[in-house]
Amino acid sequence: NSGAPVSFGQNNSGDTKSITAGLNMNYDLPGKNKLNFSYYLTQSNTDLSQLTQRNSFQPGFNLLNDKIYNSISNALNHNFYSSLDIKIDSTTEFTFTGSLGLRNSDNISDRIDSTLTEERVLLNLNDQNNDNDTESDNYSAQLNFRKKLKKKGRTITVDGSIGNTSTGYLNNLLSKVYDENLVLNISRSVLQYQDQQSVNNNYNYGATYTEPLNTKWYLTLNANRKNNKTDLIKEFFDLDPDNTTVRTLNEELSRTFDNTFVYNIGGANIRFRNDRLTFSTGVEYQNSRLDGIPSVGEPINRSFNYFLPKASLELENTNFRVNYNTSVREPSMDQLQPVVDNSDPLNVYKGNPNLIPEFRHNMRISYNFFDQFNFRSLFANIRMGYTKNRITTSSFVDQFFVRNQTPLNTDHESTLSGNISYSSPIKFLKSKFRAGVNTSLTSGINFINQQSNNIDRWTNGMNLLIENKTKTRFDASISGRWSFNNNIYKNKEALNTEFVNQTYETYLALFAGKNWTLDTRLEYNIYGQGSFDEPTTVKLWQASVSKGFINNKIVAKLRVFDILNQNQGVSRTASETYIEESISNSIGRYIMLNVTYSLNALSAQPQPQRMMMMH
Repeated sequence: NSGAPVSFGQNNSGDTKSITAGLNMNYDLPGKNKLNFSYYLTQSNTDLSQLTQRNSFQPGFNLLNDKIYNSISNALNHNFYSSLDIKIDSTTEFTFTGSLGLRNSDNISDRIDSTLTEERVLLNLNDQNNDNDTESDNYSAQLNFRKKLKKKGRTITVDGSIGNTSTGYLNNLLSKVYDENLVLNISRSVLQYQDQQSVNNNYNYGATYTEPLNTKWYLTLNANRKNNKTDLIKEFFDLDPDNTTVRTLNEELSRTFDNTFVYNIGGANIRFRNDRLTFSTGVEYQNSRLDGIPSVGEPINRSFNYFLPKASLELENTNFRVNYNTSVREPSMDQLQPVVDNSDPLNVYKGNPNLIPEFRHNMRISYNFFDQFNFRSLFANIRMGYTKNRITTSSFVDQFFVRNQTPLNTDHESTLSGNISYSSPIKFLKSKFRAGVNTSLTSGINFINQQSNNIDRWTNGMNLLIENKTKTRFDASISGRWSFNNNIYKNKEALNTEFVNQTYETYLALFAGKNWTLDTRLEYNIYGQGSFDEPTTVKLWQASVSKGFINNKIVAKLRVFDILNQNQGVSRTASETYIEESISNSIGRYIMLNVTYSLNALSAQPQPQRMMMMH
């Protein structure tokens, strides 16, 4: 969908050091009953340095945004999980699952944001420091009860769940905004201590009943109720520029907002099955109610009623499937609360309490074929979607060149996508190949400076791989991937953008005998210039040598990653209102010695013990 940016490239996570430890226990109880318990502890430290360049589209002109961002973050997570399976008799069983999560994190970041004209003339600048701490805990529990009744095929299922998430967020924000002459703008700067607490409680319960009408027809009835309640408290304090320990409550930004979504759903579905096909169709009726209580402004009381049809068809002998369904997506709490988010003074966001839910239609058609004698395969998918009351983000730039954003409902959005993949041996080359193409078109409406625009977003891709078929002495492959991306504005062709990303890769492994293996891989990424200032290229070359001992129960492997020391995280984003490229630090050249011991030499997933040395 056009509201969520589409990204291409490597992960921009920076340098991360992490430690994970876990415990998993399974206990078989009498009567084929089972108990499971697991616990995982994760500690991580991330050092991120990132340079981002954005081109924002405006009527008649574009704005450039440069951002230099550095952060150090730490996180500590405790996760508990338990499940209990009980079989009362041959017709009755239930499953209970529960989870508990505890998270603590802190982050210190510095950033410099600047807004420039297309000629790179400075318009404003934001020098910002953040120091925040977050504590979060959550728990959930689910119960599922299943009962087979006397008549064959007649079943009843009852399930329910409860959950809670509590989050506390403390942030010390020091953001100094300067004008085009680098003069400090006191009114636009933000020096604040921000205390935000949120609590979410939810529950869900329902029942499903299936009645066999005969040996081929089945009727299913279902009903359930959901409740999702969130309480938010924001207390923002302005800091004295001369003494940041002096705090004054900012009554305009300090708000409370409580909202509750309640859903009541009932439906019926009929299913037919024989040796040739399976067909089902049904409809659900959904009543949803939204109650919002802001500390400032009018309460929100709304009710929505929807009929949600669905259908599916599967042809057994031809591997052909068609699925159609409808769904409703309500606006999030951030989108609903009419409170200014000033955490980024050059990009200010404010929710819209007048939003209404999206209504979505989705259809998927799929086909797959595999010839087990000639080892040929074909996979194809087509997806179509139509969304009524699509929620998008409207933005406008004020006289201070500050970008103000708020969510709005548009009339509709439509999507069409497809992909096809084919593989086959090449006998005269004693090899095999795999080729695929994919395409995606999203047509919708966006708002730039409060003016609506019709926009088409095209994404097209191709991939090709050729590899040797017999891998007794060596394993070799060569491949390529291409991605073509276009934003087409029907009303303003000057805003059209395009770029191409390419990846070429080659791999070679030699099985030298006596359990020796040598392998190397080279990946060449080209992020084409297109609508960006210049192209970006990244070459990744790695190699390894390994030796197996004691019938391969012990395997020692020496690996060198990023031999050319060029690795970096590159990400490109194409949204409705801007294009963006981010380049971040990533782990560079290193050497790793990996020793794997397997109790069973045939084990497909040996547990490694590692020693790591980095250079």
